[in-house]
This record gives sequence, C-alpha cells and structure tokens, in this order.
Amino acid sequence: TFTVLCSSFCLLFLLLGLFSSGISFLFQILAIFCLVLLLFVWSIRWSKKNGIQKIFGNILKWCIITVALILFGLFIFVEINIFSHHNGDAEIPDSVQTVIVLGCSVRGETPSLMLRYRLEAALEWMTMHPNSVAVLCGGQGEGEDISEAECMKRWLMQHGIDESRLKKEDTSTNTRENIRNAKKIVDDNTDDPTQAVVVSTGFHLFRSKRICESEGFSAYGIAAKMPELPFFHLNYYCREFASVLKMYLQEIIA
Repeated sequence: TFTVLCSSFCLLFLLLGLFSSGISFLFQILAIFCLVLLLFVWSIRWSKKNGIQKIFGNILKWCIITVALILFGLFIFVEINIFSHHNGDAEIPDSVQTVIVLGCSVRGETPSLMLRYRLEAALEWMTMHPNSVAVLCGGQGEGEDISEAECMKRWLMQHGIDESRLKKEDTSTNTRENIRNAKKIVDDNTDDPTQAVVVSTGFHLFRSKRICESEGFSAYGIAAKMPELPFFHLNYYCREFASVLKMYLQEIIA
C-alpha cells in the first residue's frame, strides 16, 4: 500500500510539474521527495533480509541518509544567505546612478506580474534620482513576442522615463549573462562603472549581488514586491536554492 501511495504521488507531482506554471519546480521537488522516500523504505526492508539484499539495503540506506543530511545543511546555509538579502539594502548612496533591472517572463508583449513589480521598483528609484540610467536586462524567450528588455523599456517610457535614460541588454538568457553584458554597457555609458543598483525580486538579490562582485563591481539591492500566494514564495525560494548551488559550483570550477 505504501509503495503504491508513494508511486502515485510521485507520478502526480511529476505531471503537475510538467503542466503547471509558476510553481512547477515545487511539484518537481515533491516528486523527487516521494521517490527518495520510497527508496529509503525499500532500503530498510532489504537491510532486514539476508545476503546481497542486506548489504545493498544498508549501503543504500546510509547513502540516502548521508546525502539528505548534507543537502539539508546546505539548504539551511543557502537560505540564510538568501533571506539576509531579500529585503534589499536599507541605505544606498545617492552617488550610485546606474540601475540594472533584471528581467522576468513576458506574456506576449505584456510584463508578467513579477516583472511589473520589478519595473515599479525601478520607476520609483529613477523618479527619485533623475540623473540615473537604467540597463534593462533580458532576452526573448518562449512565449514572448518581444524581448524582456524591450518590454521593460516600453513600460518605463509609458510611465514617464525618457528613452535616453534606458539602455537595453537583450541578448542574455540567464542572470550571469545579464550582469556580465550589463557591465559592458555600464562601462561605456557611466563615469563610475564600479557601483550599481540591482533591481530584482527579493529571493534573487543574494545571487545577483554576488555575481556582480564576481564580474568586478559592487552592487546594492532593491527588492521588488512578490506575488502574495505562499506557494509562489515556497517555489521560488526552493528554486533559488538550486540556482545558488549551481553558482557555487561554477565558482569552484572557474
């Protein structure tokens, strides 16, 4: 019964992960959890038998326990770092006049809710700092009729920001490429390319600021609002954990 139940939930969460939008990663994690739980229970059963099954069951059981403990420790460490930055920086020097706005999904030619929140945060900063220049980051993905950078430029112009203050970075497909290419634009268009303000959603700021440092400049964070549904929070903070681990691996390999 337990095997059938775990297998059913695993299949259900995999299907939900394939066809849901917004919280697909959360369903994928739940599917993996059910699969690992199933393997763990079977490893305990095998460890109580004799011969090869007992040896294999014990090895599998302790491998699962060891990996689970390591991942749990890493999860706590990474999430502490993510949450320590998710509100942005309380004090940002007025001398910093470069704003890097990181992209998010576009629905046709309309910014998604999360992207609109980022744009609202960027608009507030640029209105308060009339000499600031924004680098708008984001290429064109599946289901998007225009690039994220172009969508952001149109939105900000519609809300009163002059086109001369908006620079597009529309060739990138991930955060590292966004920031690396944005740095080149910053170098060519500002007097002080060593500092910038990064506008993104709170869960994204720790990784964004760290990548900025690895690309040779310091960054302050401005946290945009996030959709209020708790499932979205759980999904994105879990997904960000995986992205931060990937970033650490890239740093180690480099």
